[in-house]
Amino acid sequence: MKKYIVVIILFTFMLPLAAFSQFSNYGVKFGVESAGAKNTPNFADGRLVGISVYGFADLNILRNISSTIDLGVTQRGYTSSQIQTNEQGEFIKKVTATSRLTYISLAPFVNLDAPISGVSLFAGVAPRFDLLIYRSPGSYAFSGYYPAVKDQLPHYLNRSIFGASFAAGIKNVVIDHIGFRLEGKYEMDITDSMSKYPAKYRNNVFMLVLGVNL
Repeated sequence: MKKYIVVIILFTFMLPLAAFSQFSNYGVKFGVESAGAKNTPNFADGRLVGISVYGFADLNILRNISSTIDLGVTQRGYTSSQIQTNEQGEFIKKVTATSRLTYISLAPFVNLDAPISGVSLFAGVAPRFDLLIYRSPGSYAFSGYYPAVKDQLPHYLNRSIFGASFAAGIKNVVIDHIGFRLEGKYEMDITDSMSKYPAKYRNNVFMLVLGVNL
């Protein structure tokens, strides 16, 4: 219940900003990311490469303050390793499963802008609201006659997540009359995706994003 109260408060805060703002740009963003998880116990122990595709809209608020609303699809996930041993407990090999999670993600950023020579440097922060729409569990491929074993963790993760996003970069770069932006982004979960269980799981992502104005 507390999670939904926080979401309502943040949306209530953002709506007046949008109402008094002036629409400036919109377009698409393409991101490449390194995704992983902070978890206890340490069952997700590695990172993976994913992609994101967002639509965005810029809103002017004040002279050096703007808002960028990102809405799109993003891949997250992790790799998880296990050690296979024989009946005597001797090491055979290390097996790794790669599990991918696909989310619809909404992040309404508030940015500080610094115009320089026709372009603009910016840094922004946003609450983030995610909805898990697809789970692709990895498999542990053991040697010998053992069948591959599916990673069960993705089935236990909550569908909705509240988190935070931080971004910094450069925008309003014009090449052949087309506006571009390049930004680095860090995303972290605030709520626990395993709230019904004694374990904990929170996504974290480092992302490089290219945006194009339409």
